[in-house]
Amino acid sequence: MTCVYQTTQNAAALLLATSNRSEVALGYATMDGDTSGGLSPLAGIDKDFLRHWLRWLEDSIPALKLVNEQSPTAELRPAAMTQTDEADLMPYSVLNRIEQAAIRDRQTPSEIFYLLKQEYEEQQLITWIERFFTLWSRNQWKRERFAPCFHLDEQNIDPKTWCRFPILSGGYKKELEDMKERFIVSFVGWVSFFYVVKKRNPTRMCHKTLVIQSTLLSDSFRTLKSNS
Repeated sequence: MTCVYQTTQNAAALLLATSNRSEVALGYATMDGDTSGGLSPLAGIDKDFLRHWLRWLEDSIPALKLVNEQSPTAELRPAAMTQTDEADLMPYSVLNRIEQAAIRDRQTPSEIFYLLKQEYEEQQLITWIERFFTLWSRNQWKRERFAPCFHLDEQNIDPKTWCRFPILSGGYKKELEDMKERFIVSFVGWVSFFYVVKKRNPTRMCHKTLVIQSTLLSDSFRTLKSNS
């Protein structure tokens, strides 16, 4: 890397770093590797947008189709293990939505869970939310060392000019525990409900009745949350 910096200096050029905002948010980058540079032009753009943009560019640059067909991978493990970035982290579309809610909108883990729970399997969503907040808190020191980036929208996370966060923090541990406790309470409520229904109908349970009453129970949970 020293040689690369020397080359750019000799050419009176500027070394560009390659990391995007999704990788920056979770520290999914190699320090003094892909983060090295005097300017990081992609660090203000999320990976989900970049992938959509590259697919749009296929009309102008057909060769990009070969790139877009590949799953993003940092090639951290042997090829036979088919390592992918989204398997290590989460789908980039999900990461972007959690980041928007957590950083731009300043929502808690529990609020994000209730925001997205209708779209994803609940236990998987909890894992993704916990992974985001944990990696976000753990990697502020990396974000402090990233090259400056452009401000393209209201979601910039450049700590030097926009989004401050402490290097040492509680890591949202209390908030994450609160989210999981709320999920457990909700789950216990469902189990209790089905037990009561089954006890009242020991020989058979009417599926239609279960669907109707399940909907009513779900509405009740939403009402309780809005009133809490």
